[in-house]
Amino acid sequence: MSNIFDFLKINGNIRFKTAEFGPVDALVFSQLTYLNYDAAFLGRDFGSEPLSFSSLTPYARSGQLFNGIRASKECEQLFFDIQNSIRYQDVTISCFVNEVVAEAEKQFCAMVFHLPDGTDFIAFRGTDNTLVGWKEDFNMTFMSAIPAQLEAVAYLNRVAELSDKKLRVGGHSKGGNLAVYAAAKCSPAVKDRILEIYNLDGPGFRKEFLLDPDFLAIKDKVKKYLPQASIVGLLMYSEESYTVVRSSRKGIMQHDLFSWQIENGMFVTDDSVRTRSMLLDRTIADWVASLDDEQRKIFIDTIFDLIRHTNARTVYELNAQKMKNTAMLLEAVKDIDAEKRRFILKVFGILFRVVPKVYKKHFSELTARFPKRNDIYRIQH
Repeated sequence: MSNIFDFLKINGNIRFKTAEFGPVDALVFSQLTYLNYDAAFLGRDFGSEPLSFSSLTPYARSGQLFNGIRASKECEQLFFDIQNSIRYQDVTISCFVNEVVAEAEKQFCAMVFHLPDGTDFIAFRGTDNTLVGWKEDFNMTFMSAIPAQLEAVAYLNRVAELSDKKLRVGGHSKGGNLAVYAAAKCSPAVKDRILEIYNLDGPGFRKEFLLDPDFLAIKDKVKKYLPQASIVGLLMYSEESYTVVRSSRKGIMQHDLFSWQIENGMFVTDDSVRTRSMLLDRTIADWVASLDDEQRKIFIDTIFDLIRHTNARTVYELNAQKMKNTAMLLEAVKDIDAEKRRFILKVFGILFRVVPKVYKKHFSELTARFPKRNDIYRIQH
């Protein structure tokens, strides 16, 4: 099966004037946001002269661009394949911002890709491997707007002031969520310049956001893509229609953009997401709905307070010493007050009661509607 590397071999020499910007280009730029550009942009003013891919070669050769990031080997290959392609050789990068603020529980990263077709692609990074970033994601369940979403709006407005170009906005995972939120809440003048919004397996929003006139104004510009076994992209609530992309991997690993299948310059699509994904989505939705905002906050804050006892700052560090960290977590549980401990157990108890109810209700519903294809659920989200 073909993926982004095959796309670059076949389509890498096709210029934008021959083949217009498409969803695979959005995947390329969204994946590139995960690289470490901090050293390359150190000391550079916001909006200063853009950097070319060739100017980033020293940082790539030294490994600085790829150290400590997810799928580092694939990212390294992607960078050099792009650098050697005709399609992307004239693309430049500017306005790189990377902020991780533990106190504010904010993880935000964004950059601008200047395209040869005269447009800009504003790309937002998804959740990185910091526990701060993961905590902020969970905060979406009880906050009307997380810090990264507010930062995304300010960033988009600020970038738009630097030129009068037409804009595309996008990102992967949380980056897709930020792209939609920023496009909805940016100034009217900026909103008018946005051509498309690409949300690649990004989580949804609270219900009230989907009724907001600001969102409704840009809803038809949103292009959302999910893998067949999507989990992240089905979280919370979503009113955008979406396209299902085939992946070479299984389960949660389909979230990896390198696994998304591409042929003839386009995503290989399906007409459905799998029942397991939908059932998990319904389970989490019903579980979260059983708690009010304050209860969600207490539960999430308590879980991450326990994790802090491990002194891990990243998911990698937390996972590196599983036995030791598990022992520290169990010890930390003993130190929380009895009332909070009872609350945590109660919340988990609700989850265990929700699971069989959801599976009984929705699995019967899905298999009744699609008796010959009971492994999938058609797009009705």
